[in-house]
Amino acid sequence: MTSTTSTTSTTKRPKASTTKTATKAPSTTQKKVVPFKQTPTYQFPCVRGIQSGKEYYTTMIPLKLLSKLFVLESEEMPAEMRAQRKLNITRANKLKDYVLTSKHYTLSSVTVTIDIPNEQLGQFNFAETQGDVGTLNVPMDSRFLIADGQHRIAGLKLALVENPDLKDESISCVVFLHVNLERAQTMFHDLNHHVSKPNKSLNLLYDHRSDESDLARQVMRGVPVFAQYTDTEQTTLGAKSSKVFTFNAIDEANKYLFTNSQLSQGEKVEKAIAFWKAITAELPEWERLLAKEYAPSDVRQNFICGHAIALCGLAHLGFYLLRQENWESKLQRIGLRSVDWSKSNTEFENRIIFGGRIHKNRTTITALGEWLWRRCLLVEETAEGLILDWMREHFKGWDIADIVQALADAPDSSTTAQECSTALDLHCEASTFNIAWSHATAALKRERS
Repeated sequence: MTSTTSTTSTTKRPKASTTKTATKAPSTTQKKVVPFKQTPTYQFPCVRGIQSGKEYYTTMIPLKLLSKLFVLESEEMPAEMRAQRKLNITRANKLKDYVLTSKHYTLSSVTVTIDIPNEQLGQFNFAETQGDVGTLNVPMDSRFLIADGQHRIAGLKLALVENPDLKDESISCVVFLHVNLERAQTMFHDLNHHVSKPNKSLNLLYDHRSDESDLARQVMRGVPVFAQYTDTEQTTLGAKSSKVFTFNAIDEANKYLFTNSQLSQGEKVEKAIAFWKAITAELPEWERLLAKEYAPSDVRQNFICGHAIALCGLAHLGFYLLRQENWESKLQRIGLRSVDWSKSNTEFENRIIFGGRIHKNRTTITALGEWLWRRCLLVEETAEGLILDWMREHFKGWDIADIVQALADAPDSSTTAQECSTALDLHCEASTFNIAWSHATAALKRERS
């Protein structure tokens, strides 16, 4: 437990002399002793270590002391006058939410330097208890400068305001002796420059709180081609890699597959595994990969279906298919087996390949998905099914006369049709939508007659 002590120095006044003399003794001037000013100190139990030939200390800071010890530097101060980057309050609030909502939050150590007034340097000391274990005495007038961890400190301060029960919890702290601003800035640079953050795939794999990460893990394990050929640590693969897919690409594809979906987690897992298994059966390149007829490098170097854009484009196609009954049979009718997935296919030029390079972004992913969608020659039939499902829900409980009146206008002038088109986001041509709308309208009227 961190404690404080306050010590005071006193001087005794010498007794006045009572010796009488016949003559007056010559006067003498005695130097006045100024007592050493003592200030209260913080006492931190700590462990001492050596880096670069200088002592540093590792201790625990109770959260209730954060506001007293750490004053965050002003954003108005020029960068050259600060030892830290500007505080990002959005990032601090995210960290606060993480601490307040996580059942088991985990924060790494913060690193600080201590700026001690010159007249109190003598009170800063390490009192050894046993070897390098002891107590660090720090004058209370000292400034604690954060070299690394200001957003952790800011987030914890905010969390403490909303949940005062956190006051007795603590965060580990690495303490360096007082240094000048130049040294503090150098420490900030070194601490951040030499940190290697884990990449997105590994971060996702180790995230056990997110439903999206859980879905990606289960899909990877449940789909044979993914289970065997997915790299869980890298976001990009080298030419000699024995893998074809990356874990973060599977995660991104699943997001396209279930955009705005209201399905439960279990339903998503079941549908996603079924969908990707069905896709595997429709792609000869993936089947040959599983049969060891193709090497992973062959697939990546020669075929679009060996790249993340293909996963996302196929998922964009699946977004429409999974909304329909008998989607498996409709997938087969699309004829993916006849798609020329080779990079030399000119149909990919200016769609997803520009200047000989594959471009992966939302625009090219959508373009690939819709190109696959149009190939199936089922756009009107598929759109009709989606529109009919929407009508059944939209007109639930309506009388047939009211439905007929609501559907009386032509699709291009009907506000109901426009509402449906916006809700379904079909991405089909106007003529295709109009035909599908007319067929769905007739089908709904037959149902309700």
